[in-house]
Amino acid sequence: MPDINTLFYMKPIHPTNLSISPQTQHDLESSRQRIPRYLFRASSDASGGGEAGLNDAAGVVPHAFLGDSNGHDTIYTIPSLSSMTKSHLKGDKSIRSEFSSWGASILMVLALCHGMTKEKQGDVCFAVLDVKLLPDPIAVYHALALYYAGLSLYPYDHEYLVHGEIEGSFYTCVKFLDLVNSGLYDFFPELRKSDFWGLELRHEQWKTTYPLTDDDLGLATKLIDVFGRHSCLDLKGPLLLALLTIRPRVWVNNATEPGTSDFDRIVVKLVQLNFSSASARQLRLDTTGVYTGSYFEIRQMLELNDLIVERLLVAESMENTGA
Repeated sequence: MPDINTLFYMKPIHPTNLSISPQTQHDLESSRQRIPRYLFRASSDASGGGEAGLNDAAGVVPHAFLGDSNGHDTIYTIPSLSSMTKSHLKGDKSIRSEFSSWGASILMVLALCHGMTKEKQGDVCFAVLDVKLLPDPIAVYHALALYYAGLSLYPYDHEYLVHGEIEGSFYTCVKFLDLVNSGLYDFFPELRKSDFWGLELRHEQWKTTYPLTDDDLGLATKLIDVFGRHSCLDLKGPLLLALLTIRPRVWVNNATEPGTSDFDRIVVKLVQLNFSSASARQLRLDTTGVYTGSYFEIRQMLELNDLIVERLLVAESMENTGA
């Protein structure tokens, strides 16, 4: 696997024995308001050094919470917080971390799953976390915010750290093989040749735009059905938006709304999935101010969701009046 430090650029800051000042704590907690509603995770039998109990269909348990180990209720009571976050983010498997790693880019996480599969790391899983439903004291921090707080050597803007044990209805995990068997490579054939982190894939994708086809909608529906078999969460609408925007679409590059026929098909499918205008408005509220950086797929999903709110209202009005 490529060294992440050689991939995610920018000059490191000098390590410090940083104590968390009230202002830094305020800034970190404020940054949590800009966390995306949904985060994704790739894991395998080799993740976290391959220790049993870290990742499974039921949840994710960081090293520091395994067995009789006792983690802390908040990050601010971890005596070696700076050392822990820096070591975790650079991939040091020797530490007993209290964190698990997640991403906002579905493209990157699918590329990681593909890379883990190619490396024959055993069972590879793709997980989704609904951040809005996380109970206290579980907390999520963007690695970029940790960098600005002096808690990371590099601005790993692709990564989010979740502190605490993850187990509950807010977590959904499926086998990557189930997605493959449901047509993932047919839906996204470029993934077969992806680099481990999906960086080159994103660069190549951005050189063109892709039309929305009936096959796209049909295959995306098959893929989200996999999650329906494993989750009590209403993930189908948001996952459909994420999958349909995994490639650059014409409506983003041309800075215009989707063509009417494309857009109508998306709205019809979302209505079938019970993704209402209220759901779209709530997703817009939950994602206000989130970081998109160079991740066109994140920005594109948010823009598409904004565009569909009014169209869903119209579709619902027509349905209610029998028009």
